[in-house]
Amino acid sequence: MNPATGTKRLHLGRTPVASAESVIEVRRKAREVALALTNDPIVAGRLAAELSVFCRWGLAAAGAFALDWWLETNTTPRGIVLGFLPQGMAAETPKDLPGIHLGQWVAGPPMQLNYPLLATTPLPQDGILRDLVARLSRGELLTHLQHKNEELVQATELAQQAAQVKADFLANMSHEIRTPMNAIIGMSYLALDTDLSEEQRGYVEKVHRSAEGLLGIINDILDFSKLESDRMELEHIPFDLAELMDNLANLLGIKAEDKGIELLYATAPDVPMQLQGDPLRLSQVLTNIAGNAVKFTDAGEVIIGVQVHHRAGTQVELHFYVRDSGIGMDASQVDRLFQSFSQADTSMSRRYGGSGLGLTISKRLVELMGGRIWVESLPGQGSTFHFTVRLSAPDTAAIPALHDASVLHGVRALVVDDNPAASELLSKMLQQLGLVVEVANSGETALERLRDEGSTAPFALLLIDSKMPVLNGLDTVLRLRELQLPKPPAVVMVTAFGQYEVKDSALRRGVELQGVLTKPFLPSHLRKVVTAALSARVATVAALPASPARAAPVEKSDVAAALKGARVLLVEDNAINQALAKALLTRAGMEVVVANHGQEALDMLRADNRFDGVLMDCQMPVLDGYSATRAIRQEPAWNDLPVIAMTANAMASDKEKAFASGMNDHIAKPLNLQAMFSTMARWIQPGKRLRP
Repeated sequence: MNPATGTKRLHLGRTPVASAESVIEVRRKAREVALALTNDPIVAGRLAAELSVFCRWGLAAAGAFALDWWLETNTTPRGIVLGFLPQGMAAETPKDLPGIHLGQWVAGPPMQLNYPLLATTPLPQDGILRDLVARLSRGELLTHLQHKNEELVQATELAQQAAQVKADFLANMSHEIRTPMNAIIGMSYLALDTDLSEEQRGYVEKVHRSAEGLLGIINDILDFSKLESDRMELEHIPFDLAELMDNLANLLGIKAEDKGIELLYATAPDVPMQLQGDPLRLSQVLTNIAGNAVKFTDAGEVIIGVQVHHRAGTQVELHFYVRDSGIGMDASQVDRLFQSFSQADTSMSRRYGGSGLGLTISKRLVELMGGRIWVESLPGQGSTFHFTVRLSAPDTAAIPALHDASVLHGVRALVVDDNPAASELLSKMLQQLGLVVEVANSGETALERLRDEGSTAPFALLLIDSKMPVLNGLDTVLRLRELQLPKPPAVVMVTAFGQYEVKDSALRRGVELQGVLTKPFLPSHLRKVVTAALSARVATVAALPASPARAAPVEKSDVAAALKGARVLLVEDNAINQALAKALLTRAGMEVVVANHGQEALDMLRADNRFDGVLMDCQMPVLDGYSATRAIRQEPAWNDLPVIAMTANAMASDKEKAFASGMNDHIAKPLNLQAMFSTMARWIQPGKRLRP
């Protein structure tokens, strides 16, 4: 309300006027507002033209100003009031000034122009008029967009600089930490293969496991960095799911055994074993989730299952789940699970350790593999983690043929296990093989069943858990001999311990076993053991896979044996890493010559051409590994000389840099012995290069 005149005014907006382009915008706005009020293009054109003259005068008089738009709503005819506010003057409702009207300009702020407009159409809604005043012109839009683009370019440059600084920092810290860790892990591995007292072995094992745990945290941080910068790339290569699950059992079996919990597999019979995808990342997700399940479970079992969720042609979507009987979580804890650097609550990181990145990384990896991840959990009742991944299964015949009618169909089997989940899973697998299965939950109950049915419909197969309360597996089998059954069953001992330990214990006590089955196992393993036990009725455990606890050292493996006799030039500036690598390679039967830096390596090669390969560190004084390799590749005589990076520079960019310099492959520190020997065997063949 204007107190002087009693008119009601509605503020429509403000337009800054600072240039000729601004005047054009004001003219356009005035015409649109007048048309909305009068629907008369002549009136609208006159208003726009005269307002254009006024704005040019304003620019000349004040340099820059703001134009306030007001609508008189209770006058006849209605009017548009335009307030002139020089730059820097506070905004206020314009006052009536006598003598100011259309076509007459009076200098001196504040000013107002009153344009009476005939109300030939209903008054538009307030919002429509405000939108007309607030709407940006094409020029204003372009200017606004240009400013935003400039801000975006600056922000992008700053973000890229920050990302590069972070990447450089992570790469440097990775190298600095991995170098001493390589010595800790490698030397403790060598120490464990020597004669140690029980107390000493316990100390060294703790050092070795702690170092491996620290390495896992470092790898988590590096993987998280790759995912954050969208640098994670997945492979698509053939792999064997059974082999992947075996490796998982070897990795987690000892931890589960130490805690006294069952580690079990539940694999559906239609799951194909021959697949194509990224086995390393799939194994990483399974290891993280199953490792957490073992960590947070103090009694009971951890079940790792896999099913076919969907299949179309050569594409298969697998559903993995990991079920535990651990501490469980409430809804608020579940909501925080997949957040970076967080666990279910702060006390868990103190009690159980961990970086809080594992599940975040697993979630991102699962999504990269075309799947999703979720969890079901209740406090005190355990948790079940689910995830799906999309893979290729090109060979449909790779689905295991579990049913063997000639040997297993209709065979009666008695499963003895005090753990209901373990006995249920084993029973289902046996039924899928064609056997008729019954269950007993203790050694005493099993003996009663065998005695009652021993003469009428005897059991042909007894699968019994080695570790049960009151009467364990071996004690039960000893008592079984006392029954003097006319057709005693073939006995397969099911154990979470190494099979050779069980076999040795059985031999010491005079117990004859027809098979040993190590948990966790796949249906294919079960069929092999059961078939051998029923067919031969003799101890056939030698045909079973080797126990992880008694597996041959990696340097005695077939892959390492292929390198025996090779002459290798080790280029390494760190004395401890020199000693470690030389010891590992020498134990595998290789001859090792050491150079302390790249220039020394070049001098040695020029004086002695009898090397089958070079293991090259990257960061060294005098001459680094990249420069040394480029110099090697410039010599025609060394074109076919394998040069393999063996370095703590483990980022993807480091591998690319190694390949660009002419290196054949990359081995990351700390050393994984199996991976190291496998990589070397791909390139190095003893005696292949001609020697003068």
